[in-house]
Amino acid sequence: MSTNKERITRIAVGVDLSAESIHAAEQAMAIARQQGAEVVLVYVGAVPEAPEGLPPSMRATASHYRSMLNERLGDDRAALEALRQRLLGQGAQVSHVLVDGYPDTALAEAATSIGAGLVVVGTHGRTGVRRVLLGSVAERTVRLSDASVLVVRGPDVVNGGFKRIVVGSDFSPLADRAIARAVELAGKGARIEVVHAWTVPADVSPEGSMAAVLADLRGALSDDTLRAGAELCATWKARGADLTFRSVEGAPQVALTDVATELKADLVIVGSHGRRGLRRWLLGSVAEATVRHAPCDVLVAR
Repeated sequence: MSTNKERITRIAVGVDLSAESIHAAEQAMAIARQQGAEVVLVYVGAVPEAPEGLPPSMRATASHYRSMLNERLGDDRAALEALRQRLLGQGAQVSHVLVDGYPDTALAEAATSIGAGLVVVGTHGRTGVRRVLLGSVAERTVRLSDASVLVVRGPDVVNGGFKRIVVGSDFSPLADRAIARAVELAGKGARIEVVHAWTVPADVSPEGSMAAVLADLRGALSDDTLRAGAELCATWKARGADLTFRSVEGAPQVALTDVATELKADLVIVGSHGRRGLRRWLLGSVAEATVRHAPCDVLVAR
């Protein structure tokens, strides 16, 4: 169901040699096999320059510290090459790059410089505080990347394409882009469910005098949403993609997480509304909440 225009040809994976990042690399390999893409392992490491103006009493300590950092970087480079060697021969081309910088910005920059169509990052779980704070590297990569970003959370590698995909849609061109990504990454016989969430204003009138008006509005919104959803599915069916549509009254971020949990989805896809100005720092409540709370992998489409 993919088109050449939409097909991913290069995938950048942020690798810090943690178990989570290695799992992200394995998921990237599975996607690369499906798409016929190349995987580029991106390791970001920074060794501080020798500080100037240190008093003589501190120079030996500073030199020893930098020596230890350089030694660790050398060990990590060897481990990165070992990972590349392990992934070779698994059905996709694999290379690696080492970038001098800091992970929360350098991964997005490196992905742009190598022309990656997808960036893959791991996350460190969802329990306790981690459920609230995704982590600076993954979250800032999602915010800053020019390409779509896949945040890998699920425990299993999905081979042969994702099987149960939930896509958030507000019927905008960007939502159409998210659906295109879903079609591209779907496996044979996959279920793609498009979810549109909507709400009516709260009744703040004295003694509920607007109840009847709001009831009419609720009915109209429900009817219009179902009509638009049917048209959307028909449009994509004509392109060779089989979608189902669900209209949900409620907050979008809650609806997407609930539907993903109900369907035991292995991927949720949402759109991102750009990176300029404040949007570079504020991803958006729907996308950000979905990335943080969804029970499975999440793709933020661009």
